Amino acid sequence: MDEAKLPPISSTKLSSDEEIRALRAQVAQLAARVEALERQSSGTRVTAPSKPRVESRLGLTLVNRAGALTLAIGIIFFFKYAADNRWIGAEGRVILGVLAGLAMLAGAEWLRRRDRSGSSVFTQGVAGCGLATIYAAVYAAFAYYELLLPAAGWIFLVLVSAVGVLLSIRYHSAAMAALGFTGGLLTPMLLHNTATAWWFDFFYLLLLGLTSLGIALRQHWLLLVPGLAGLTLLAAGVSFESHHPGWFVLFALLLAAVHFAAARRFGNYAYLTAHGALLIAAMRLVALWSTAGVEAADRFSFTSALDSFLLAIYGIAALVYGMRFSSLVNRALGLFLLGIVIAKLYLWDVWQLSKFYRISAFVLLGVLLLAASYAYSRFRSRTSG
Repeated sequence: MDEAKLPPISSTKLSSDEEIRALRAQVAQLAARVEALERQSSGTRVTAPSKPRVESRLGLTLVNRAGALTLAIGIIFFFKYAADNRWIGAEGRVILGVLAGLAMLAGAEWLRRRDRSGSSVFTQGVAGCGLATIYAAVYAAFAYYELLLPAAGWIFLVLVSAVGVLLSIRYHSAAMAALGFTGGLLTPMLLHNTATAWWFDFFYLLLLGLTSLGIALRQHWLLLVPGLAGLTLLAAGVSFESHHPGWFVLFALLLAAVHFAAARRFGNYAYLTAHGALLIAAMRLVALWSTAGVEAADRFSFTSALDSFLLAIYGIAALVYGMRFSSLVNRALGLFLLGIVIAKLYLWDVWQLSKFYRISAFVLLGVLLLAASYAYSRFRSRTSG
């Protein structure tokens, strides 16, 4: 619609009647333009989704995910039952599992091309079930039937996981991304370091952690950030922490640094995850220190009490920082950590620590908590952020 330009009010002196007529003409033109715009927007007005529709989609997603998981577990049980009854040989079970998974992936792709809008949730469930079936079949070929060498099993499991991540981008599915990255992170734990050296797992898990963070942020799957980071730390702990604890501390510090860097652009999910990784590294350092410098009889109590002090000091620091810079997320982090300290003190330390460390923990932590409450009440006027 060509917009009619409003006649400008002349800068020359007008009589009172002329000014009134000019203003009326402008008001009439404005009214006509508003009416025309309303007629145009009435045909394309977007209505907010009703509560039943949201409820229906949520229910569909939950039922679909539960159905896919149930079907995958049922297939695994079927193969075990077939193995117990010797219906088919080991090679046949693995081949059938891979073929069933590939058939489900092909069916999911056919559904996606046929109806991209209506079958997305169902399609994702079918594809996820197919990936899980192939992963289980490949793992069984290595772990139970010894049809694959450890190195070959590692390669195939990683390839299946990579396909899951690629399909998650194709289907715009955070659930499939979580499935793919989980498979990749579980691979070194399932193989028990029989296929790779610990230093190889170090760099593999670090690369996988960086990749999962990058894809989750790029696709705006922010809820995956803390979950995948936690699973990455768990995989690192299982893979090499027991024999190389110093490298696990370095791994946690590197993961924290990457998340702190990402938080500058992507916000609180990466920021809080970075603090979690940093705390895990610090607590592991405390354990290493106590192992090296404290007698075995006092080692457990010393480590537990020092962990409580560390959490309390970290929480107070986050609280003070949040009040100083009016940062709600830091204040929430500080209060959360202090809550953990209180719960640990009354539910764990009071029963597990020796008498000296129990008394020391209650006295010192009581002082710290009172100081934190005083600071919070004294500077609460700064908590407007």
